[in-house]
Amino acid sequence: MALAVVLLVTVILATSEIMDRARLGLPSGWQPWVLEGSAGLIVLVLLPVVFWFHERWPLSFAAGWLRWLTHALAVLAFTVLHFFCMNGLRAAVFPILGDRYDLSGSWAFAFLYESRKMLLVYLLIVVFLYFYRFTLARLQGEASFPGEAEHAPERPRERFLVKMLNREFFVDVADISWIQAARNYALLNVGERSFPIRQTMASLESELAPLGFERVHRSAIVNMAAVAELQANGAEHMLTLKDGTTVPVSATRVAHIRSSLGP
Repeated sequence: MALAVVLLVTVILATSEIMDRARLGLPSGWQPWVLEGSAGLIVLVLLPVVFWFHERWPLSFAAGWLRWLTHALAVLAFTVLHFFCMNGLRAAVFPILGDRYDLSGSWAFAFLYESRKMLLVYLLIVVFLYFYRFTLARLQGEASFPGEAEHAPERPRERFLVKMLNREFFVDVADISWIQAARNYALLNVGERSFPIRQTMASLESELAPLGFERVHRSAIVNMAAVAELQANGAEHMLTLKDGTTVPVSATRVAHIRSSLGP
C-alpha cells in the first residue's frame, strides 16, 4: 500500500511537470519521469527506516516535547538524506541518457524547493502508517486493562478489555496462556487468538505476578497454570504448555521455574 501511495504521488508530480512544460511550449521528453522517478525511488529506499523509526518511537498526543523534537529532527534528516541521494542519482542517470543534470538556481533554493515536496510526502507516509496501524488494531482487537476506578488498588486486575471495531468485551486474565514481547506491544495469547496490548513486559510481570504468572524469558511471561511440563534439551530449557505451545526459558530462570512447578 505504501508503494502504491509513493508511485501515485510520483506519477502525479511527473505528469504535472509534463503539463507545465506543454503549457510553456517546452518539450517534455524523459526528463520529468527521471526527475520525479528518482525522487520516488529514494523515498521507497528510505521507507523501511521511516517505518522502523515510528515503530521504535511512536508518536502520540500524550508524547512529551522531547519525543516531538526527536521526530522533527527525523523529518529534517529524512529531507536532507533524500535531497542528496536524489540529486546524486539524477547526476548519474542523466549522462547515461545523453543529457547533463544541473540544479536550477542555488543549492539552498533547490533544497527548499524539494523539501517542500518531501515534507508533504513524509506527512502522507506517516498518516498512512498510523491509519493502517489503527485499522489493524481495530480488526485484530487491542487489549487494555480497565482503569484505576474500575478495580480496588490493593487487588490485581483479573480481566482485560478488548476493543475490536465497534465491539468491546472483557476476557479473564486466567484465560491468558502466555504473553509474548512484540516491540512496542506485548501479545496476550488466549487460546488461538492474540491480542496486542501497549504495556511493557516489566509492568505486566509486576501486574500479573499475584495471579500466578512468571517471567520465564526476557520476551515471555507464562501463566503457570497453563504449563504442562518443563523440558531440557542440552543446555536449553523449554516450557510446554497444555495447548502444545513451547516457550523458551532463560538459563538464569530455570531453577526458579522448576521450584514454581513443584515436584
